[in-house]
Amino acid sequence: MKKVILIFSLLISAFIFSSCSNNSAWKTIEVLDFGTIQIPAEWYQSEHNGKIYFSDKTNDEVCLFQSYSFAGDSENETGDVESNIVYDEFQNIMYTKTNVLSNSATYGECKVSADGKLKKSLFVELYSDDSCILFVSVDNIVTDDIIKKIAESYTAY
Repeated sequence: MKKVILIFSLLISAFIFSSCSNNSAWKTIEVLDFGTIQIPAEWYQSEHNGKIYFSDKTNDEVCLFQSYSFAGDSENETGDVESNIVYDEFQNIMYTKTNVLSNSATYGECKVSADGKLKKSLFVELYSDDSCILFVSVDNIVTDDIIKKIAESYTAY
């Protein structure tokens, strides 16, 4: 009887764990002339005013957007102010934590000004030859683990 209860408990635990961890479902997509990355399967890629963004199919909420507002490692090297699909006035203030990978991707945290409010965001930069593309997260929608997996999955052309 104890064996039956133990097996039944293990099966229930395995089911709960597998249904709560949705990170196993990823798909590979192409990013312009840069290369490929993996994104969560429930995301889709779109373009607005020449910039790429990624949204969640379940609620059409923008998760990551392309920015031209590159910053440096100090507040003296702020990026340009721009508008994008999420914010009317967006500016990358500075990178606060960066992780450089051997596959030509960088990811980490940045401080941004979004419609006049200072926020912490996550970013991933992809490098290919002499070009770079920057994606910034929207609020707390994207986790550190997702940004890290996107960066690690990058394969440059």
